[in-house]
Amino acid sequence: MKRVAILGWTLALACGVSDTGTSRSPLSVGPNDPRCPGQPPSAGATCDPHPAPLECEYGGDRFGRGTTIARCATESLDRPFTWHLIVNAIEPNPPACPQSFAEGMMLSAPPGRGSFKCEYDEGICATVCSGSSTFSWRCRARDDVTSEVTHIPEPHPLPNCSPQRPLAGSGCEIQDRVCNYAEYCGYSLLSFGPSMGCLGGYWHTQFRSLFCSAVACE
Repeated sequence: MKRVAILGWTLALACGVSDTGTSRSPLSVGPNDPRCPGQPPSAGATCDPHPAPLECEYGGDRFGRGTTIARCATESLDRPFTWHLIVNAIEPNPPACPQSFAEGMMLSAPPGRGSFKCEYDEGICATVCSGSSTFSWRCRARDDVTSEVTHIPEPHPLPNCSPQRPLAGSGCEIQDRVCNYAEYCGYSLLSFGPSMGCLGGYWHTQFRSLFCSAVACE
């Protein structure tokens, strides 16, 4: 994975969003970042992230799956800023997956071998590798998304995060708010996409640098 220089908060790359017909999340407030191209830009095309960050997300379904994320970033500060694209595919569920989220919730052990996840409109069930050498089975409902604000005092009451992940570059209204759609380390298969943070009036993907213990599961 290439490291890129970014402007803005830690590990949030510069980008924006375009309205391409995707259902907007209830968390999306106001217009999208006007600096975002109307269509996904070409990888490597030059861009200007000032004021940073600049991040745009296109397409996908109502839960923010299957999108293309465009980030305006540079690989070193002596090189120009260019668009970096991440294309996210929607993968079919493996054959071992239960037919429904409700069936998955009833299981106490993985229905198959190895590492895999089963995704439904209601949530995700997946194997978890954490703290032992064997996979366990966990399910996470799509409305299980915690919310926090990284400044004091926090707004009160702080509204819940929507099951519909907002796209990067769509408008937001609570500065420094973070919606934790992602899970990390052994629980990463339970992620609903990247966590989203509100900065400068627009949603941006947010990544955390964590130390994960090395656990090999069978």
